[in-house]
Amino acid sequence: MRLRQKGAVLLVLVIGLLSIGAAAEYLNFSGYCYPEGRWLGDQELIEAAIKYELSHVRGQYELSALSYSSPVAFQQENPGCCRIDRSAEHPLLDGKWIRLLGMYIATVDLWYRFQRQGSEQFWFETVFVNACGRLLERFGHPLRTGLPNSRR
Repeated sequence: MRLRQKGAVLLVLVIGLLSIGAAAEYLNFSGYCYPEGRWLGDQELIEAAIKYELSHVRGQYELSALSYSSPVAFQQENPGCCRIDRSAEHPLLDGKWIRLLGMYIATVDLWYRFQRQGSEQFWFETVFVNACGRLLERFGHPLRTGLPNSRR
């Protein structure tokens, strides 16, 4: 009888631990930001990527680079500039394995005018952010043409 009670207690403990693990994995897969205690919306993650981009001017373009006063101004001057992908399907990511191991990565693509003169006045940047909007990595390059909706 005592052996059965120990088995039942062990079974309850195992089920409890599996439930906690399943809840943690759900939060990881869904992009929960633990330090903030909430999920950040698409616009918040896009603004985090823009803030990072605005604070890091590329050295070789420093003298001719345009300046934006805020993420709102950036988006107003570059309509259609920003796209977020939360699928973890970007070719540079390892997909579902990243999330399974506890990392949530969203991809934010930014297209914008970064200088007024020259043959390559536009910039395309892919920014990888975590669930809290912290920069993980970024890749970018200049472009000859901007977005069709660009006002500049």
